[in-house]
Amino acid sequence: MLNRNGLSGRSACAAVAAPLLLVLPCIAGSSVGTDSASVRVALRVVVPPVFSILRVERVAGGYRYHVWTNMPSAHFNGRLVHFDHVGESTMELPTPPDALYIAPGL
Repeated sequence: MLNRNGLSGRSACAAVAAPLLLVLPCIAGSSVGTDSASVRVALRVVVPPVFSILRVERVAGGYRYHVWTNMPSAHFNGRLVHFDHVGESTMELPTPPDALYIAPGL
């Protein structure tokens, strides 16, 4: 005999029981290892090179440049200058500020 949905008694029972049987392995599997978790996160920070001339002073034999940079070195009119640390540095060059050509170093 068919019910309102067009299923026999056994078919209707099987249709209701099948999803319940699929839930049981999920319940059993979800209780294993719930007291710990781990994740791997990769973080990449890209810092662009920065060079800024803070102050220029005229000294005997050229100019003293007070600069701020996060680069290890830079070229000034073809002359390579290495910096000791990131941040403010002082260097002396014979070139006046209006004729200075700056290129980032490696």
